[in-house]
Amino acid sequence: NFVRIKSYKPVFPVFVRPKMFQVLLLLLLDPVLARDSRLDYCKTSCSQPGTNRICGLGTSGNCTEICLRYPTSGECTTWPFDMLPEYESVPGPRNLAVTPVDGSPSGQDAISITWQPSGDAIRCLKGFQVHVIEMSPVASSTCHQIILGFDVTLSHEDNQKRFSHIVRNLRPETTYTITVRSLPTRRTSEGDDDSFLKETYRTRSCESIPGCKRKVSPSNWNPPQPKVTAVGRSVTIRARTARQFNIRSYNLFLGKPSRRDPYPDVISVVHKRLSLKESKKKYFQHTFSDVQPGQHTLQYSVDARDPYRSYPVQFTVRDWIPGDLRVQQSARNVTVQFEGPTAEYNLSTCNVSLTRKSYPERTWTQSTALVPNVTTIFTDLKPDIYGVKVSSPYTDASPVVEKIIELKDWVPKRQDITVKVKTVKVRVGRGRSSGHSSGRASGRASGKSRRRNSKNRSGGRKKERRVRLTFARPEPRLKYDYSGFYVYFGKDPARLERQEVARPEGENWNNVTVVMKDVPSGMQFFQVSAPYEDALRSELVMVRVRRPRGKNKNRHHGGAQT
Repeated sequence: NFVRIKSYKPVFPVFVRPKMFQVLLLLLLDPVLARDSRLDYCKTSCSQPGTNRICGLGTSGNCTEICLRYPTSGECTTWPFDMLPEYESVPGPRNLAVTPVDGSPSGQDAISITWQPSGDAIRCLKGFQVHVIEMSPVASSTCHQIILGFDVTLSHEDNQKRFSHIVRNLRPETTYTITVRSLPTRRTSEGDDDSFLKETYRTRSCESIPGCKRKVSPSNWNPPQPKVTAVGRSVTIRARTARQFNIRSYNLFLGKPSRRDPYPDVISVVHKRLSLKESKKKYFQHTFSDVQPGQHTLQYSVDARDPYRSYPVQFTVRDWIPGDLRVQQSARNVTVQFEGPTAEYNLSTCNVSLTRKSYPERTWTQSTALVPNVTTIFTDLKPDIYGVKVSSPYTDASPVVEKIIELKDWVPKRQDITVKVKTVKVRVGRGRSSGHSSGRASGRASGKSRRRNSKNRSGGRKKERRVRLTFARPEPRLKYDYSGFYVYFGKDPARLERQEVARPEGENWNNVTVVMKDVPSGMQFFQVSAPYEDALRSELVMVRVRRPRGKNKNRHHGGAQT
């Protein structure tokens, strides 16, 4: 059953005719049936009186007509070929060449664009799209589809033929971008680098174009692209003067790139006034200071009514950062070294910060004076992971260079510690045996008593147990450059006595030796660590100290010597 509705006449936009609308519906519903309909549409639309016909060179040498003619508004599509199946897409052409030709009216320039088709999927090739964009603030463009004909099928041998297209009415001394695509073209979403050919071309000067007459007017002067140099936050523009017009005033436009390429968003305008002597020179320059980091553009024009601007130059502003940042550990200190910036950056200080990465984070920042070779030291740090950052002296500095360092204490290995017990005979003299001095007798003493005291003063010998503890020098030496070490010893592993041992004098030492006298007999435990109370200790070293044999049984607990 059909519902009868009121008939109406569809209204199409000026660029979509009823016949074109039918072709679009057929492409959506039945691509195979649409081929004949497209052929009829192209013959009808390109054969009407007054149609602006642009021809492409076919395989037989005949001139076939173009199906679609696009306005100069910059819009350029691949309709109706973008409706074809993906497997019918063709790679971009090759060997693109652009040469000037004469014959353009009104003294404008003209170019001949030639190329060769791709040999891949050439049987699916239906034509080409030629897009010419003026690289100036005017940004006018011309877009054409050159159709080979729906009844034409190329073979692999045809990839050696050259196709050509002439574009007229181009402005003298203007840069253009020429892009040529195959139809049907590769999908843009695929990101194929071979989907098109692009070349930049600058048209001839007015003197080289027959019939061109240059109008002497500052407003018609098309300034060439300036040269832009960015060092830190200082940006210098070097631009051509319009000395032929005796112009002394110029406008400089600092901006940011926008989606409306090539139209940037202007953020600052500077009016540059030259002296009479400067206006006679070929170039002038100006320096912008304190430009924020990021992407920027620069243009300039003469200070006249509705003048042309130069094509925007894109550049990046980056703050100074050191290129050779070196971060080293020395004991519990972190040393930061790098080379300072050159004089053109005009910086006197920089920020060096150290951040502890574990929770809670903590940051130490030092404002360091810049010299050719900069050294900054952070002292008395706890073992942890730290991040070292160096940047220019701005709160919004960008970029920032960072290096990560893990600060660790030296912990000797069990096999690096040697403990030896040795019995030695020591002289027992005045104050040697019991630690008390014999002193001098008071009053008058008998001769026998004086002889006995004299014998005691001459002393005897006794046996004593000594413990020799030796450990190797920490490696790497610069990383673990301690002034001393902690040695722990005792019978109870939970309550060991601690003694600080100084490092040997000089630099060419390899081991540290500690001698402990009068060590009590029994099981003794030893540990070694870096000279910090919270430093990790080595594994326990257990040694049995035997009781020395001898008549003298007076023993006392002595200390340690290195």
